[in-house]
Formats: sequence, structure tokens, C-alpha cells
Amino acid sequence: MLDLLAPCAPGRRLSRAEVRYLELDPGRSLLVLWRVDVDGVPAEVVVSRGRMHPAEAARAALAAAAGRAPVERAVAEAGEPPALVAWYPADPGLPLLASGLEAAAGRIGLASGAEPRLLAWMPQQRAT
Repeated sequence: MLDLLAPCAPGRRLSRAEVRYLELDPGRSLLVLWRVDVDGVPAEVVVSRGRMHPAEAARAALAAAAGRAPVERAVAEAGEPPALVAWYPADPGLPLLASGLEAAAGRIGLASGAEPRLLAWMPQQRAT
């Protein structure tokens, strides 16, 4: 897995990949959420084939995630055949995450005063 992710994280040291969530539809799609250390700091990344397709409206929000993701390009393709690689907070199914959890909390009327902490993330479905 680290070999697949390495081209998506140039200049970064990747280690300790651990599966956190998996969805498999045999012959159709695969979605795997990994926890990976990037330069010694834990990060989450989704690798998907046949599942994650960013809608045109989500592309701007996903581009905003680049400054908050642990790598330069938060969304990229890797491997052959290509898989979509999305580093948290870039999630094509939940583009609001890319704008930051504090901004998301503000949109629903919650004032936190600080960046909320992510407890759980199910790619394309929900974040707590």
C-alpha cells in the first residue's frame, strides 16, 4: 500500500499503514480507508476504485483541502488501473469536510471557538 501512496506524497516519509474501514463490492468497487503515518504524524487516506467520483460542484471544495491535507495534492490518481486517492479532509462524497470542521459546525449553528476534533469518518457517508 505504501508503494501505491508514495507517488501521491512526494518528499514525504510514509510508514505504518493500517486499514480502518473497507467496503468491497466484488467485481465492481473497492473503498479502503487507511491510517498512515506521514513524516511520523498519523493521517487518513482513502483509496478507491469504482466508487469515488467527485461531482463538478465538489471540485472547488476539494481543492481547498490541499492546504489542510498532509500532502500537496489532497486528491490524486495512482496505480494501474488508476485508483482515486483522497487524503483527509478531501472526501468527494462529503465536500463540506474540505472547508474545515469549524466552518461546517458554523453552517449548522454550532459555535466551537476552536477546530472540532474528528472522532470517526466513513468516507462518502458521514463524519463525526
